[in-house]
Amino acid sequence: DGSAGGPLGTFGAPKPGQPTQLTLDRSIQIAADGALTGVAQEASLVVVQPSTGRILAVANSASASGDIALEGQYPPGSTFKIVTATAALADGSRTPATPIACPGTLPINGRIYENQDQFDLGQVDLRTAFARSCNTSFITLGTTLPTTALPSAAEALGVGAPAEWSLPVDAFTGSVPGPDSATRRAETSSGQGNVLMSPLAMAMAAAAVQSGRPIS
Repeated sequence: DGSAGGPLGTFGAPKPGQPTQLTLDRSIQIAADGALTGVAQEASLVVVQPSTGRILAVANSASASGDIALEGQYPPGSTFKIVTATAALADGSRTPATPIACPGTLPINGRIYENQDQFDLGQVDLRTAFARSCNTSFITLGTTLPTTALPSAAEALGVGAPAEWSLPVDAFTGSVPGPDSATRRAETSSGQGNVLMSPLAMAMAAAAVQSGRPIS
């Protein structure tokens, strides 16, 4: 009605905050921001120190819809071959020198999977198939593994960590549901289907491989 109201509240005496220790490295963070300057697409970059698990830089392009580096949920694609290779080597029946076919295309349950531009390496070792990112080799591996192998390997690399690596901010640690069919195993082994990862989750998985232990 235009008349002055009563006080809504009063401020107490200020209290000092708690010191916060960041693991970000200033020079690396500046370099990460610079790398995404001018990138028109949604893009992000995460730098992790494998020996300590420290996150040294987190950057997003100007067009990114939020903090996709930490919270994004995307099919990881060929980067997921890190997890598939881990699963394939876990039982000791394969080594990096184990031979495997890398055809240009591969039929699975009526669907045709292919390499980029259908490149065909013939018979190679697992190390070469990984280095050349041969989709058909890793789909072959994925469809011969037990249904629990890929989720277990992902978990061993820290994917889906329930504590979110003890970060004080929101982050998506990844999701790898158990594939329930040969087609789903084919999709999962190549980082497609219902597999979802954040850039941070894949950086942590790569760091776990480098360090030989899950990052916490």
